[in-house]
Amino acid sequence: MEVYVDDILVKSARASQHIDHLGEMFGVLKKYHMKLNPQKCAFGVGSGKFLDFMVSNRGIEANPEKIKALQDMQSPTKPKEVQRLTGCVAALNRFISKVTDKYVPFFDALKGSRHFEWTPQCEEAFQKLKEHLGKPPILAKSNPDEELSLYLFVSQHAVSSVLIREEERVQLPIYYVSKRLLDAESRYSEMERLALTLMVASRKLRHYFQSHTIRVLTNHPLRQALQKPETSGRLLKWPAPTTPEGVETIEWKLYVDGASSESGSGAGVLLISPEGHKITSAVRFKFKTSNNEVEYEALIAGLRLASHLKIEKLSVFSDSQLVIGQVKEEYQARGEKMGAYLRKVKEELVKFKNYEILQIPRTENANADTLAKLASSRESDTLDVVPIEELERPTIEEKVKALIVQAGENWMTPLIQYLMDAQLPNDKDEARRIRYRAARYLLYDGLLYQRGYSTPLQQCLDNAEAQKVLHEIYEGVCGNHTGGQSLALKVLRQGYYWPTLKKDAFQYARCCDKCRRYATIPRAPPKNLTSILSPWPFAKWVDLIGPLHLAPGGFKFAIVAVDYYTKWAEAKVLTTTTEAACTKFMWDNIVCRFGVPHSIVSDNGKQFDNASTRRFYDNLGIQKDFSAPIHP
Repeated sequence: MEVYVDDILVKSARASQHIDHLGEMFGVLKKYHMKLNPQKCAFGVGSGKFLDFMVSNRGIEANPEKIKALQDMQSPTKPKEVQRLTGCVAALNRFISKVTDKYVPFFDALKGSRHFEWTPQCEEAFQKLKEHLGKPPILAKSNPDEELSLYLFVSQHAVSSVLIREEERVQLPIYYVSKRLLDAESRYSEMERLALTLMVASRKLRHYFQSHTIRVLTNHPLRQALQKPETSGRLLKWPAPTTPEGVETIEWKLYVDGASSESGSGAGVLLISPEGHKITSAVRFKFKTSNNEVEYEALIAGLRLASHLKIEKLSVFSDSQLVIGQVKEEYQARGEKMGAYLRKVKEELVKFKNYEILQIPRTENANADTLAKLASSRESDTLDVVPIEELERPTIEEKVKALIVQAGENWMTPLIQYLMDAQLPNDKDEARRIRYRAARYLLYDGLLYQRGYSTPLQQCLDNAEAQKVLHEIYEGVCGNHTGGQSLALKVLRQGYYWPTLKKDAFQYARCCDKCRRYATIPRAPPKNLTSILSPWPFAKWVDLIGPLHLAPGGFKFAIVAVDYYTKWAEAKVLTTTTEAACTKFMWDNIVCRFGVPHSIVSDNGKQFDNASTRRFYDNLGIQKDFSAPIHP
């Protein structure tokens, strides 16, 4: 049973099972008290229209009415008719392979504000469209838990893909997807266009990706490009829609050879990608080896290089008959060293999903042989042709690294559990928060990385590792005891992250004993001081308040003066509002404390406008102004 908003479709592979399936459906409707409209119901239908498509036991077909409307359409003569044509094509694009590439002339005809012109290319594409829709393809339906395949196609104007299923060695299309490239997208590299095609298909066919295993068939190392942390920022912003097993790649080729002489010994490695790109490596051994040991060391070095690049299918070529025979168990490995080298090679081969080892003539292995001779030569340093790696001790004598297992959980544990096994806590709110946060993180080689908007991936650290990083950057070999903000930015530039990075950086910088003892103490104020200057002392308002409620001492009035610039207020309680009391207040609280003001503004009450007060102001040179009284 499939439900689309308010439409229900009950499908049965056999007619004998249909009655039982309908009974289950009606049981669900009865349980939840749902009703159906009898006028819109149809039972026992072998084929019919559903969601504007014709559904039958053969598959999904396009709506004949839409096809007929397109076939009856005349050649457009104005832009609106072209827009109507492109709208009809968009309704049928899932039935047409590479629809955007085929009908680029339609879109070009609508470009710009120039005079409309229906070109011969447009007419040719229009006639091919009618011819193609005369025999529309039938899209197959997928079976539950069936493995599907996805083909990707990239052109100059668009990206396209097709989802197919295979039945009796016949590939049947399920869905066609196509998208025209924007101006910026047309300048993407080929690998970025392939990744864009995969992202568009995964978003368009999300329900297929969630319910089926999808194999993406390509001859490009797409999986490595999407999951490698050193990938360009654009690819890192696009989430990889498939699992590592979902992308099939053509095998890589590995050529190895060793050289041993009196002047030294070395190994040459040549790795060739499916596109023909060559990766070279030269290794010089700083220990004595035999010819067979050199061949084994070269093979191990090549396998480790391929494993680091996450290659799954590998073809190994070497001209050493003994080494190839022992690895393929055709020859017996005699001696303790040969047995140890053979075990080490098999440990490396287990990391590949599919591999083959072949012996080739020395003439076909000339490139790897040249690299090996260059690495073993004493003059290789002066030539400076290729960088040469030096190996201090044989690989069979490498010390086993101790694995540190951390007990307890940290802030990364829920994210790792969700990204690795889709485990979520029982609390719904916490589970929702983890799903939201997990979109900004990536699990790569067992390590958690945070995605950045314009930065490479940043490795996530727990508390113990974070303290080690802070110690090394702050007071290590290249540390300069910087401040907290600068310390946090340096940690980010080094590629590390944890949620409390800034807080821990400031705390670490504050707790440094050397900085607290010997650092210069800044005595400057945190910000510039703002001086408030008054050109005249205490000007200019004065007024009386009252009568108020009688207070102890017989006070029931108050006189208040307010400065014009600083808004400072001077007040004094009075028992009476006589002219002498007001003049005494001006002398004691204003002139004696702040100086002679420039002007005083008051109302024209007798306490402020009398002969005694005027003489007081005139003697001190104070300008007396009156305000208009307002009676509310």
